[in-house]
Amino acid sequence: MKRFTVAGHITIDEVITNTESYHQLGGPPCFAASLGKTLGFDVEIITRIGEDLPDKYEPALEMLGISTRRSAGYQNTRFVLDYRYNPR
Repeated sequence: MKRFTVAGHITIDEVITNTESYHQLGGPPCFAASLGKTLGFDVEIITRIGEDLPDKYEPALEMLGISTRRSAGYQNTRFVLDYRYNPR
C-alpha cells in the first residue's frame, strides 16, 4: 500500500456566518488525511494534540488514523473564520 505522511497543526476553527456560528476541526492534517484515506493511502500524521481538544472530536480523528493522545501543557491552534461580511 502507498504511504502518505503529513505534518502540521490540527486546528479548532470557529466559523461565523450571517446565520450561524459553529466550531469544527481544521488544519492540513485533517484535510490531507481525509483525502489520503479516500484515495486508498496508508496515512501517517505528525502533529500534536492539545489538552483543550473537546472529546467530541476524538471519533473523527480516530477515523482518520490520527492519535488523540493529548500533549500536556499544549493548547490547540484556533482560528476564527468570519464570513459575515465577505462570504465565500
